[in-house]
Amino acid sequence: MTTYSIDVAADKIQEHIDEIPKAIEKALKLWAMEAKGEAKRDAPKSKLTETNKNSGRLASSIASNVSSEDGVIIATIGTNVEYAPYNEYGTGDRGSNEYNGHVSEGVTFTGGWHGMDPHPYLRPRIYDDETAIIASIADAIRSVFE
Repeated sequence: MTTYSIDVAADKIQEHIDEIPKAIEKALKLWAMEAKGEAKRDAPKSKLTETNKNSGRLASSIASNVSSEDGVIIATIGTNVEYAPYNEYGTGDRGSNEYNGHVSEGVTFTGGWHGMDPHPYLRPRIYDDETAIIASIADAIRSVFE
C-alpha cells in the first residue's frame, strides 16, 4: 500500500482531478450495460394469443444511457413501452410501488379490482445492486491514483 503525506496527497489529487469524472462515467457505463442485459433477461414475457410465442417487445425495448452535464453524471436504464410500468409495479389491489423497502413516489393504483402482481425487472438493477454500484465508483476513483 502506498502512503502519502498530506501535502503530497493534495498535489497528487490536483494532478489527477480531471480524470475522476471520466473514470466514474466509465464505471457507470459498464454497470448500465450489465444492468440492461439483466433487465432484458428478467422482463416479463407477454404471450401473443394467435401464435402463443413470446413477443419480446418489452425486453427488446430496454435501453441504458450514461450522460454527463454540468459535472453531474447520470446513468439511466428504462423503456418507453407504454405497458412497462404496469408490469414493473402491478395493477389494481395487487399493485405495489414498494420494492425492498424503497418506495417509488407518485405511482398510484386503482383499487377495487383484482389486478396483476408486480414483476420488477428494472428496480432490482438499482436497489439490489446499490452496494456494488457504489463499490465500482470507489474502485474507479481509486484506480485514478494508482
